[in-house]
Amino acid sequence: MTTSDLAEELELCLHQSETIPGWTRGEEARELLRISHSLAAGAIIVEIGSFFGAGTILLAGPRRIRGSGVVHCVDPFDGTGDSFSVPHYQRILAKFSSGSLRDHFERNIHSAGLGPWVRIHQGRADEVARSWTTPIDLLYLDGDQSRKGVRAASCSTSTSRRRASMSSTISIITPTPTPPIWCRHGASRRSPVPI
Repeated sequence: MTTSDLAEELELCLHQSETIPGWTRGEEARELLRISHSLAAGAIIVEIGSFFGAGTILLAGPRRIRGSGVVHCVDPFDGTGDSFSVPHYQRILAKFSSGSLRDHFERNIHSAGLGPWVRIHQGRADEVARSWTTPIDLLYLDGDQSRKGVRAASCSTSTSRRRASMSSTISIITPTPTPPIWCRHGASRRSPVPI
């Protein structure tokens, strides 16, 4: 694949993601595409907090381009989360008259042609982490951004990473509306972009 072809494929993933309600846009979205594509063959990516799948497309699209790897999506698919996000979730879900949040997520992933590169783990991060044994190459924390939610996800996945004997995990925490415990980008979290 030429550099030009790769750029076009990544732009297609970016465009697909932008058609879905979600948080990750602009340079942050481009960085997720780049990081996912840069991982070795067979990469295991865990995304905590998937909502409608906009971020999942940014992670799984490059894995499809590479022809290997899996994105494991951990989400309770019930619209819960931090106090900043829940009203946005409710507003977005109200626009869609039928189907569960998980139904919308699955429909978006399959419409993007990414089904083979995505595995769903319905539940909270701490619940899923209890039985997790697979080494993780990239951990993307994009779920409950409250201090309590970030701590729970971080502590539970930290235990899972140790259990899986993986010490080189890259962790990314998206921007938050309140001062973060730790954060890759310094900007405040934006409102999700509706379709």
